[in-house]
Amino acid sequence: MTITAKIVADSIAKNNCRVTTYVLEYPRFIHSELLTTRMFSKNSASSRAIPIEKMIQKVIDDPAMPIHWSRNQKGMTQSEELPKDTQFACKIAWLSGRDKAVETVQILARRGVHKAVANRLLEPYLHIKIILTATEFDNFFKQRCHPDAQPEIQALAVAMCEELAKSVPVVRSAECSDWSGWHLPMVSPEELNDTSEINGYRNLVRSAARCARVSYDKVDGGESTFDNDLRIFKQLGDGDVMHYSPFEHAAFPSVDSGFFFNLKGWQSLRWNLEQRSNWFEHIVTKVEK
Repeated sequence: MTITAKIVADSIAKNNCRVTTYVLEYPRFIHSELLTTRMFSKNSASSRAIPIEKMIQKVIDDPAMPIHWSRNQKGMTQSEELPKDTQFACKIAWLSGRDKAVETVQILARRGVHKAVANRLLEPYLHIKIILTATEFDNFFKQRCHPDAQPEIQALAVAMCEELAKSVPVVRSAECSDWSGWHLPMVSPEELNDTSEINGYRNLVRSAARCARVSYDKVDGGESTFDNDLRIFKQLGDGDVMHYSPFEHAAFPSVDSGFFFNLKGWQSLRWNLEQRSNWFEHIVTKVEK
């Protein structure tokens, strides 16, 4: 059972607006609780993209389970826990359901069913990994750190709140010529040290591509080559359909503290792509020279 929150980029602008990017891992059965917060930009690992064998191993090695075995009662509040011996029996029953799901998925896999279908049966027992970027956390913490919140989402919110309290954000400038002003999740310190124009554009590519790779359950980022990052970046903007969500994590500070889509005081790469005609093609051209 895993619930973790790690900040991978934390920046504050001269307008006093702070933007923070997390890598989170938690039971997939509370994913919908987090999705109700519209102020969050996020990319998550996809059951459609990860091989069946890998998903099965995940639910065997680290199955997602409730952390609070509550007695049934009216309403949504989970106050009274079941007796310890009953909790143990419930855990055995839960894992028995996991084993039956694994057995069914293995049968489907042998019959050639696509992972996008077969993996769905494993989701109640899976953890999910996501990248999340936002400037507004107060309302989420008020709701989800509350004792009435579901225990698993409460544990996640508390972990996020504690991580945010410990983190020291990097001060970013709002000068267009300063590439160090960008908030760039998943870009290494060595890559950030080069503030030349060409590397500035390359870092935009790196950040977007590596945030997109979470769909495949990969957030290592630094292990990827630039050619691979560029290939993914180009796929995100290939054809008539843009896959915009991975462009929402990289951001540049505004001179004011207004909202730019869901980020306060920060203009995401997505915002810039939608405001500047042909800027996607401009970035690709710059890095391919």
